[in-house]
Amino acid sequence: MAISRRAFQSVYDLSIVPTSRYICRTCRDRLQFNAKQTRGFSSTTTTSSSRSDSNSVPQTTYVEAQTWHGLEHVGHHGHWKDIPAKPQDKFEPWLLKDSKASPDRTNLLASLYIAVVDCLAHKEIKQQGRKQKKSLVRGLSQIAYNAVKVVLSPTGTLSHLEDPTGVLPNFESHAKNKAVELPLSDITELLSKAKFDFNDPITLSVVKQYSRISSVRIPDPVLNTVMRNNKSLLDFVNLLDTASKPKPQKTADILIAKQLKALRWTAKPEVESQTLPDAEATSEVENSKPRRTAPPKLGPNVMVLSRRETPVDKEKEIGRWKVIARELEAKGLPVLGHKNLAPQREGWAQTVNNIN
Repeated sequence: MAISRRAFQSVYDLSIVPTSRYICRTCRDRLQFNAKQTRGFSSTTTTSSSRSDSNSVPQTTYVEAQTWHGLEHVGHHGHWKDIPAKPQDKFEPWLLKDSKASPDRTNLLASLYIAVVDCLAHKEIKQQGRKQKKSLVRGLSQIAYNAVKVVLSPTGTLSHLEDPTGVLPNFESHAKNKAVELPLSDITELLSKAKFDFNDPITLSVVKQYSRISSVRIPDPVLNTVMRNNKSLLDFVNLLDTASKPKPQKTADILIAKQLKALRWTAKPEVESQTLPDAEATSEVENSKPRRTAPPKLGPNVMVLSRRETPVDKEKEIGRWKVIARELEAKGLPVLGHKNLAPQREGWAQTVNNIN
């Protein structure tokens, strides 16, 4: 047994096997490089830790709070009105109250002109070194808005204001909410020639002031379209007017609106050739039942329906539904629906007699 154990150890015990101490040149260089990196890293961490220890301020002992006194209050848990107001709760919105009704195009044009005049007047005040307010408000009177003139640069961008009557020194001295009546034709002509310079800070001021006056949020796609296509301020108002209108919720309404628009363009003006209908014909039309009119066609074989078309609708268009309904009623069958398909009691006997 001893011989077999020695034989087992000599064969499988690798700890007593003599190993070679030769290391090739490549491995020796790698070992030396790794050792240098390790020594450098350890020295760096030691110096940084010593510096942090020397510069660190002795920390005070942590004391756990036992009451709510002195802690920052976050949230209200449904009792916001009972909590006294804080200076941090004060909020001044720069946009006026949003109205549910869609804005009028005339108001959009006038608001843009007022915003342009306000911002250019604010720019003149800043250049003169006068004290300016934090937020820009409507400060010119009705006479002042009609007296000043917007001057454009050679490229069509907004430049400055011409003040022949000298009303700009009295800027922001009148009431804010006065109604302003401006000639729409002059405003339209000016805005059709003017353009935005998106490298000029005055453009952002005009857009912000315009949103405040008109209470309309300007979407980014509208500004992106104006900037990329170098559109005028009048085109900007047209795009904003289109974007502010409520969009139809159903796909059928969208297709019908497109079809009606196409029909208006292609239809010939025949208003003069149309004659007024007679009184008798009008009375007959009023007394007759309203008929289902065919929807407008988008093409030779395309029809738009506001709901799913059923076989009953197809039969009504052909004119065969009256015959079908009469036969169903004669046999005691339901005209529409699937309840009580078989006639009950007396109805069954009557149906059998009718069949016989």
